[in-house]
Amino acid sequence: MSDVNLSKTVDTYCKNIRNEVERTRKKTGVNNGIRDYPAVAVVAADRGLTFSGKGRSCKVQYREYDDTPKLKNKLQSLGVIGKKRRECENIIGACAEPHAAHRVIRHFGQSMNLSQLVFSVAYRPRTMEKIEYCDNCKLTFPTI
Repeated sequence: MSDVNLSKTVDTYCKNIRNEVERTRKKTGVNNGIRDYPAVAVVAADRGLTFSGKGRSCKVQYREYDDTPKLKNKLQSLGVIGKKRRECENIIGACAEPHAAHRVIRHFGQSMNLSQLVFSVAYRPRTMEKIEYCDNCKLTFPTI
Protein backbone atom coordinates (compact mmCIF):
# COMPACT_ATOMS: atom_id res chain seq x y z
CA MET A 1 0.00 0.00 0.00
CA SER A 2 1.30 3.45 -0.89
CA ASP A 3 1.54 5.91 1.97
CA VAL A 4 3.41 8.82 0.41
CA ASN A 5 1.70 11.44 -1.72
CA LEU A 6 4.67 13.33 -3.18
CA SER A 7 2.66 16.33 -4.33
CA LYS A 8 0.88 16.84 -1.02
CA THR A 9 4.06 16.21 0.99
CA VAL A 10 6.14 18.76 -0.92
CA ASP A 11 3.33 21.34 -0.70
CA THR A 12 3.13 20.87 3.07
CA TYR A 13 6.93 20.96 3.36
CA CYS A 14 7.10 24.29 1.51
CA LYS A 15 4.31 25.71 3.68
CA ASN A 16 6.20 24.59 6.80
CA ILE A 17 9.37 26.29 5.52
CA ARG A 18 7.46 29.54 4.96
CA ASN A 19 5.97 29.30 8.47
CA GLU A 20 9.41 28.55 9.94
CA VAL A 21 10.86 31.67 8.26
CA GLU A 22 8.01 33.83 9.61
CA ARG A 23 8.44 32.45 13.16
CA THR A 24 12.20 33.05 13.02
CA ARG A 25 11.72 36.58 11.74
CA LYS A 26 9.24 37.38 14.54
CA LYS A 27 11.48 35.81 17.18
CA THR A 28 14.72 37.48 16.08
CA GLY A 29 13.40 40.66 14.51
CA VAL A 30 15.76 40.00 11.60
CA ASN A 31 14.55 39.87 8.00
CA ASN A 32 17.15 38.98 5.38
CA GLY A 33 14.64 38.95 2.53
CA ILE A 34 14.84 36.03 0.14
CA ARG A 35 18.05 34.80 1.79
CA ASP A 36 15.94 33.55 4.71
CA TYR A 37 14.52 30.85 2.44
CA PRO A 38 16.17 27.87 0.79
CA ALA A 39 16.23 28.24 -2.99
CA VAL A 40 14.61 24.83 -3.57
CA ALA A 41 12.70 22.17 -1.66
CA VAL A 42 11.85 18.64 -2.82
CA VAL A 43 10.65 15.30 -1.49
CA ALA A 44 12.20 11.95 -2.42
CA ALA A 45 10.69 8.52 -1.82
CA ASP A 46 11.22 4.89 -2.65
CA ARG A 47 9.52 3.62 -5.80
CA GLY A 48 6.82 1.94 -3.69
CA LEU A 49 6.03 5.27 -2.00
CA THR A 50 6.30 3.80 1.49
CA PHE A 51 8.81 6.29 2.94
CA SER A 52 9.81 9.84 2.03
CA GLY A 53 12.62 12.21 2.86
CA LYS A 54 12.46 15.98 2.58
CA GLY A 55 15.32 18.09 1.34
CA ARG A 56 16.16 21.74 0.86
CA SER A 57 19.09 23.25 -0.96
CA CYS A 58 21.85 24.13 1.50
CA LYS A 59 25.57 23.78 2.05
CA VAL A 60 26.96 20.28 2.14
CA GLN A 61 27.82 19.33 5.72
CA TYR A 62 31.21 17.79 6.51
CA ARG A 63 31.19 14.11 5.47
CA GLU A 64 27.42 14.29 4.98
CA TYR A 65 27.24 11.52 2.41
CA ASP A 66 29.72 9.12 4.06
CA ASP A 67 26.91 6.88 5.32
CA THR A 68 25.37 6.54 1.84
CA PRO A 69 28.29 5.30 -0.30
CA LYS A 70 26.30 4.81 -3.52
CA LEU A 71 25.09 8.39 -3.41
CA LYS A 72 28.51 9.69 -2.38
CA ASN A 73 30.27 7.80 -5.18
CA LYS A 74 27.80 9.03 -7.79
CA LEU A 75 28.18 12.64 -6.63
CA GLN A 76 31.99 12.26 -6.63
CA SER A 77 31.84 10.97 -10.20
CA LEU A 78 30.70 14.49 -11.14
CA GLY A 79 33.54 16.20 -9.28
CA VAL A 80 34.35 17.32 -5.74
CA ILE A 81 31.34 17.32 -3.42
CA GLY A 82 30.81 20.87 -2.19
CA LYS A 83 32.35 22.45 -5.30
CA LYS A 84 30.96 23.62 -8.64
CA ARG A 85 31.77 22.05 -11.96
CA ARG A 86 31.80 23.88 -15.29
CA GLU A 87 28.76 22.06 -16.66
CA CYS A 88 26.32 23.14 -13.91
CA GLU A 89 25.81 26.32 -11.94
CA ASN A 90 24.95 24.39 -8.75
CA ILE A 91 27.34 23.01 -6.16
CA ILE A 92 27.68 19.22 -6.22
CA GLY A 93 25.65 17.73 -3.36
CA ALA A 94 24.10 21.02 -2.22
CA CYS A 95 20.80 20.68 -4.09
CA ALA A 96 17.59 19.68 -2.35
CA GLU A 97 17.49 16.38 -4.27
CA PRO A 98 20.62 14.71 -2.81
CA HIS A 99 19.69 15.92 0.68
CA ALA A 100 16.24 14.30 0.34
CA ALA A 101 17.67 11.15 -1.29
CA HIS A 102 20.19 10.82 1.54
CA ARG A 103 17.35 10.53 4.06
CA VAL A 104 15.54 7.85 2.05
CA ILE A 105 18.68 5.80 1.41
CA ARG A 106 19.62 5.93 5.10
CA HIS A 107 16.16 4.64 5.99
CA PHE A 108 16.31 1.66 3.61
CA GLY A 109 20.01 0.90 3.94
CA GLN A 110 22.82 0.19 1.54
CA SER A 111 20.83 -2.22 -0.62
CA MET A 112 18.84 0.69 -2.06
CA ASN A 113 19.95 1.89 -5.49
CA LEU A 114 19.63 5.42 -6.83
CA SER A 115 17.32 4.08 -9.56
CA GLN A 116 14.78 3.16 -6.86
CA LEU A 117 14.21 6.79 -5.88
CA VAL A 118 11.38 8.98 -7.13
CA PHE A 119 11.08 12.73 -6.61
CA SER A 120 8.35 15.31 -6.27
CA VAL A 121 8.34 18.43 -8.35
CA ALA A 122 11.02 20.79 -7.02
CA TYR A 123 9.70 24.14 -5.80
CA ARG A 124 11.03 27.46 -4.65
CA PRO A 125 9.35 27.50 -1.20
CA ARG A 126 9.05 31.29 -1.04
CA THR A 127 6.98 31.57 -4.24
CA MET A 128 5.98 27.96 -5.05
CA GLU A 129 7.55 28.40 -8.49
CA LYS A 130 8.37 25.07 -10.11
CA ILE A 131 12.15 24.67 -10.45
CA GLU A 132 13.69 22.44 -13.09
CA TYR A 133 16.17 19.80 -11.93
CA CYS A 134 19.79 20.81 -12.57
CA ASP A 135 22.30 18.86 -14.65
CA ASN A 136 24.05 17.54 -11.52
CA CYS A 137 20.81 16.02 -10.25
CA LYS A 138 19.85 14.65 -13.67
CA LEU A 139 23.19 12.86 -13.87
CA THR A 140 22.99 11.61 -10.28
CA PHE A 141 19.46 10.25 -10.23
CA PRO A 142 18.31 8.04 -13.16
CA THR A 143 14.61 8.67 -12.41
CA ILE A 144 14.86 12.45 -12.86
